[in-house]
Amino acid sequence: MEVGKPLLSFAVLAALAAGAGAEKGKSGPVVIGPAAAVAVDVDLRELPRVDTVPKGVVEVKARRRPELPGFQPRPERRPDPVVQRGTAKAAGLAAPSVSFDGIVTGALPPDTVGDVGPGHYVQAVNTSFAVFDKTGGLLAGPSPIRSLWSTTGGPCWTAPSSDPVVVHDPLADRWLITVVTTDGSHRLCAAVSQSADPVAGGFFLYEFALGVLPDYLKAGVWRDAYLMAANLQGPAGVWAFDRAGMLAGAAAVSVAFTAPAAGLHSMLMPADLDGSTPPAAGAPGVFYRHVDGDQFGGVDRLELFELSPDFGTPADSTFTGPTALAAAPFASLCGFSFDCVDQPGTAQRLDSITEWPMWRFAYRNFGVHESLVGAWAVDAGGGSAAAVRWFELRSSGGGWTIHQQGTYAPDPARRWMASAAMDRAGNLAVGYNVSSAAVFPSLRFAGRLAGDPPGVLTLGETVLAAGGGAQTGSNRWGDYSSLVVDPADGCTFWLTGEYYAGTSPFGWKTRVGAFSFPECPGEVFSDGFETGDASAWSSAVP
Repeated sequence: MEVGKPLLSFAVLAALAAGAGAEKGKSGPVVIGPAAAVAVDVDLRELPRVDTVPKGVVEVKARRRPELPGFQPRPERRPDPVVQRGTAKAAGLAAPSVSFDGIVTGALPPDTVGDVGPGHYVQAVNTSFAVFDKTGGLLAGPSPIRSLWSTTGGPCWTAPSSDPVVVHDPLADRWLITVVTTDGSHRLCAAVSQSADPVAGGFFLYEFALGVLPDYLKAGVWRDAYLMAANLQGPAGVWAFDRAGMLAGAAAVSVAFTAPAAGLHSMLMPADLDGSTPPAAGAPGVFYRHVDGDQFGGVDRLELFELSPDFGTPADSTFTGPTALAAAPFASLCGFSFDCVDQPGTAQRLDSITEWPMWRFAYRNFGVHESLVGAWAVDAGGGSAAAVRWFELRSSGGGWTIHQQGTYAPDPARRWMASAAMDRAGNLAVGYNVSSAAVFPSLRFAGRLAGDPPGVLTLGETVLAAGGGAQTGSNRWGDYSSLVVDPADGCTFWLTGEYYAGTSPFGWKTRVGAFSFPECPGEVFSDGFETGDASAWSSAVP
């Protein structure tokens, strides 16, 4: 395999940031590639399998977070002005229409991700993946992601790896599966399915030499690029990969930039498209992070960045921002400690990852406006009262503004590790973990209808997976969950995440479930996707 090498290494980015043309400490573009593709006609059912029940001691992965010399978190005890106590409506969302245990392999935390296509659900846990049908039937795997590269050699096959990503591209009905090497080779290993069939349709395999370890890597589909972002142990790294080239199996380049951290907020989250209506041609890819102003200066805010790649002349690519949107005041959890969320019957607490946005930053184009929704963990009062801060941004052509935001804390239990998305009718759902001194770590979801009062999850919680025990011996939890919307109808949400079943010593499991709002005007069309004029039905969305 021909592996692209960076024309500029990330080791010199700090110097670039101080040079001419650097904007507010940002640097780039770094041009990576071109990387050639290797087409493999692999049938995933023929790949080596991994055990679904770990044997021996499960590896516990250390969390990487830049430390600020002399940083002392300030006490935060002020009230949250958008906190929601209780449930606005008596009825919650309906019980899941599909619910099954996902795979359990490898290290702790599971890094659980997944996405759905018209005919498949693909889940990744640690560095393995599996394909299910939409009733929960296992079609292929679980297999190591790196086994896709078994016939090509190189670091993607031989090196240890971490931080998987699974993304379905709803515009092309194709799959993107990535993992990063952790042996110092710093490869992004990216597999793009050659067809809609992830089991037997084959893949185009790429190795991109990033020159740096992209911790907590996340990805999103945009009109002209696959967007990615990661924590670089100080600055935030962002990339745009040539989507058209990768879908065609052609040599592809990536352009990369960095932005300085805002205190401990060193991670940006890329937008990820839901639905069949893309952003306008030439619209820049959007990234966000939240910043605790009380801790690191300024007001509590969301910061937006925009990346406009030019794959014809990569050096002309641009990365702008931040644009600050003042958020309702929020407080970070536990002084940014990794030991935060309590459990029944043990002193062991779990990591809330309060300083980073959670996966995903879901984009949907309603025709009359565009929306972006996201979530992260905040303190609802008392220092360790973990709750979900969720938000919706909107743009009608004049720039992004905060349309609504809320902090979901309906009772004293702790809620964190959230993922948010919006269906084609504008109904919003959030999936997350729940734990407390009385509740074992579980998976639940809640939501709101498009016409409900803003800032409130009006429909109460539904349990996807009830916990049966407490995790001991490690504070590592989840790292992320994933809530996505089915492209077959635009209405069905699919959630995957970690819960604790209580079968010690390997009590953590993953669950996949599907649910929907009865008020969503979904329909399965002949091509297997939601289609039609978005403005015709989105005009009812306030």
